[in-house]
Amino acid sequence: KERNATCLLSALEDYGLHPRVTPHELLEGSALDNALFAAYLFNSLPQYVPKTTIKFKGKVLDTITKHIELNNPTKWPVDYEVSIDGNDRFKINETKIHLEPKATTSFAISITPCFAKKAEALCMFRSNRGSSTMVFNLETDIDADSAIHTFEDIQSPLYDVFNYEVVIENPFPTTASSSTFNVQIQQEFVKGEKPVRS
Repeated sequence: KERNATCLLSALEDYGLHPRVTPHELLEGSALDNALFAAYLFNSLPQYVPKTTIKFKGKVLDTITKHIELNNPTKWPVDYEVSIDGNDRFKINETKIHLEPKATTSFAISITPCFAKKAEALCMFRSNRGSSTMVFNLETDIDADSAIHTFEDIQSPLYDVFNYEVVIENPFPTTASSSTFNVQIQQEFVKGEKPVRS
């Protein structure tokens, strides 16, 4: 039980919550102590519900960047610690932000998706002045039908065998000597042009 209590308090510390209670006090506390601890969680945890969802729309292997505008309406400077939880493909350039009184700044988050499957993460801004923590849900919306490359000016007489060499690059960081890919070819006729006859 004490190990579980230690893990719980450690997790709260990681998220910037400081209930000021020891694992032993959490386990052996009175009903009043437990009620105060529950009240602390009741008042603190709602700020960790994401304020909104930021959609990253684009194509596979394109770098997609979104900006979050932050402002400090108070009379005192505010410092934020920024972290991404849930998916390490979302990238940030800095983990600390300093805002002067009445100042505004833009914070960039980017991702280079390697899959069309939706990627999700949480971006958290934790303040050092006890103001509310800000949490945003990050979510990709990838157009899987968009072509990564288009090969143009490929012409051949009708029914003649034509070989065209296509270079396939592995977009994933790997030390393996080879990778396996499924290749799908789709053909579209260009409007206004007639097929070449032999």
